[in-house]
Amino acid sequence: MSLAGKAVLITCLIGGAAFLVRAEVALDSPFLPVSGSQASAQEGVLLEFRGIMAMNGEEFFNLVDPSTKKGAWLKLNQTGRPFVVRGHEVSGPADNVIVEYQGRTLKLALLRPKTAKASPVASVAAAAAAAAPRGPISPVVLNPTPADEAVRLEAFRAEVLRRRLQRQQAAQQGAAAPAPQAK
Repeated sequence: MSLAGKAVLITCLIGGAAFLVRAEVALDSPFLPVSGSQASAQEGVLLEFRGIMAMNGEEFFNLVDPSTKKGAWLKLNQTGRPFVVRGHEVSGPADNVIVEYQGRTLKLALLRPKTAKASPVASVAAAAAAAAPRGPISPVVLNPTPADEAVRLEAFRAEVLRRRLQRQQAAQQGAAAPAPQAK
């Protein structure tokens, strides 16, 4: 076999190996739809009713097919999609739509977001952090009186003095430290 023939053979082997590696990686891609073995609790759910929006006097309904992760905003009786919204009912706190999908009539309830309550310790810590002063900045006073302005200026002067003293102490400590010896 000639040198050129060996080069072509090696190139084909490397290309084939790269293709096999790429095919294996593609099977585990998080961007691909969920495989049958990874199906979630949404099995059996044909459609989800996720939202309502009113615009220019018309209501639009958001329907999503969880198996394909595709959805659309539709008006009542709007065709051109695999599903058609035929009615909207409000009963107490629940919103429902009547939908025709794959030859069946479905009554879907509006999905509500799932929220978790924060622990009392976390909420108290967050409130304390929000209420804690953040340095020399005082709250903004709209239309300050001369007394408010005098308090603000005095706080400013005190902060300038505090920072000057810190700088002087740092400079004195730096001068008092022994200089490194040259070898």
